[in-house]
Amino acid sequence: MSRDGKFVFYGRRDGGQDQVTLRVLEVDSKTTLPDAFPNGQYFGVEPTPDNKAVYYSRVTPDGPRAFYHRMGDDPAKDAVIFGQNLGKDKILALQLSEDGTFLVYLVIYGSGSEQSEIYVQNVKEKGPVLTAVNNEKALFFPSFAGNRLFIFTNWKAPQWRVVSADLATPQREHWRDLVPEGSVHLEGIAAAGGKLVCQYTHDASSELKVFDANGKFESSIALPSLGSVSSPSGQWGSSEFFYSFESYDSAPAIFRYNLKEAKSEVWARNKEVFDASGLEIEQVWYLSKDKTRIPMFLFHKKGLKLDGSNPVLLTGYGGFDVSETPYYWPLALLWVEHGGIYADANLRGGGEFGEAWHHAGMFEKKQTVFDDFFCGRGIFDLAKIHGYFQTRRSGWKVTADF
Repeated sequence: MSRDGKFVFYGRRDGGQDQVTLRVLEVDSKTTLPDAFPNGQYFGVEPTPDNKAVYYSRVTPDGPRAFYHRMGDDPAKDAVIFGQNLGKDKILALQLSEDGTFLVYLVIYGSGSEQSEIYVQNVKEKGPVLTAVNNEKALFFPSFAGNRLFIFTNWKAPQWRVVSADLATPQREHWRDLVPEGSVHLEGIAAAGGKLVCQYTHDASSELKVFDANGKFESSIALPSLGSVSSPSGQWGSSEFFYSFESYDSAPAIFRYNLKEAKSEVWARNKEVFDASGLEIEQVWYLSKDKTRIPMFLFHKKGLKLDGSNPVLLTGYGGFDVSETPYYWPLALLWVEHGGIYADANLRGGGEFGEAWHHAGMFEKKQTVFDDFFCGRGIFDLAKIHGYFQTRRSGWKVTADF
């Protein structure tokens, strides 16, 4: 969408093919403009603030390329502005700064890659393409923050961190640490309202923290319960920050957070047809075969005795760096409403605790994933034997010792 909301750029997919035909809709008149872009795979469409031109990335038969299109011209004649030497194994995305001055090119070494590169160009002054980072086997993802870039990276930081780069001199030697790596896994960032919002996964559930432009911690954003945050987004010049939240007892909803007032409210959600007030989510820990502590979420009715007498649906996933954080699943909700316990184990191989947790369930260590899952059954056997949970409560979190 254009920055003033006048135009929507959309892709039409015909016959289920991967490629789309990119078109432009004028919102007020509901008229589709004659600019029909070539059929293809697009990885970024950035209209200029004055709506006179568009920068976009499209996959060609030779590989991904970045193009410049002036509105009203024939898209078939659009000039290639970056990526002439990129092969078919690369993905090219791009992002334009809010004032239209700088264009950032992000080169990713294929889907599921462990490497990316960042290049910066002052397109307003038709400046040269500057290399922010390349030739490093690590991932780098940029976000515009005024005249700077906030770069989210796992370079020398398995739990991820954030560095800051000046757009005029984006080279790595000029970077400075903004939010250093910590013990909790950093999942993503958003630059909004002159602040940096960081999304963490702490003990397999989401947390949102707000830092100032210099990386100083300011506050945490309160979430409805143990759950999962996704799609954090905002603009540097706006005080509004948006994120999606869901959990076992909460259908996905979009929240709007006012960074000036430190206030969060529901912006959009589906109509709920259930009452979650009688349900609760707990987190317990158990020992796997090698004595590693494994977390598990328990979703059930409030006051339900965890004594082994209730039916349990135990599930879990450990692989591909995927974090099994609380999510909305109507089948689990129906199970719980009928008196069952839904148990979701955070097995090794996932991304809940960073790369060490991920690698602990890979290749020759894959058996640990199955050991983690099998040992999770012991929670309910022990509950039946002992008839109680010894718990330590801290807010919504519950830790169980056996």
